[in-house]
Amino acid sequence: MVFKVLLVFGFILFLSFTNGIPLKLSSDDNDLPQNPSDKSAYNFAIDISGFASVSTLQCVYQQGYDAVFVQVYSPSNGGSPNQNGIGTISLALSAKLGTEIYVTPSTSGKSGSQQFSEAYNAVKGQGINVQTIWLQVTSAINWPNNIQSNINLIESFVSQAYVNGISIGIYTNYNDWQQITGNYVDSYPLRLWYYNVYSNGPTGESPANFDDFRSFGQWNQPNAKQFAQNEGLCGITVNRNVYPSNGKKAENKKTTTKNENTVGGFV
Repeated sequence: MVFKVLLVFGFILFLSFTNGIPLKLSSDDNDLPQNPSDKSAYNFAIDISGFASVSTLQCVYQQGYDAVFVQVYSPSNGGSPNQNGIGTISLALSAKLGTEIYVTPSTSGKSGSQQFSEAYNAVKGQGINVQTIWLQVTSAINWPNNIQSNINLIESFVSQAYVNGISIGIYTNYNDWQQITGNYVDSYPLRLWYYNVYSNGPTGESPANFDDFRSFGQWNQPNAKQFAQNEGLCGITVNRNVYPSNGKKAENKKTTTKNENTVGGFV
């Protein structure tokens, strides 16, 4: 009887391997259409706008993700630091995730330079060394119908960052950049994190690669791409991203900096 069971199981294994079908021994709610194991040319990352516990972030890391983008400033109350996001930074680093931070600005009232300073000082005040900040320039409906005013906010933010020795990346896409800035080209070098998502959830994902990128503004190639929005992972809702696998991983970068509490420079 035991021999027959082993024989049947062996036959199933044989069919599995010869037909290229992985034998799935367990399942969980983290199964998504495009997983980190699928793309050797890219590292996977998530982005979040709220708090995530260390156990959640450890789960994310164990699922094969290498980095997390955390919102540290939101347009709430005319522009203010996101304390939930800031509180997540040290937890993400302790979970071995490379950590990037981004600012979603208020587009009326405060200048870009003021919002940069508020975000930067709030993060720095927690003992975090900042190398890069990403500025979100999306959703034209949330920006004034005044291209020059929009450019002024972006320029002010970027200039203040470089005064403080911080490099800047922009989170946007072809259409948003056209509508909000008129395809503006900044005098400073800017990194690019673009997005292309068909709809929310796993069925709305675009390919987890850069094949759909087209040049705009000053960018001929991107640094990261958001390909999925509003998906469940490790008990929280996240957006999912990829960046080239030659980007630095948290455990590697920690050996090259004196301050392990560093955000930016992973993507």
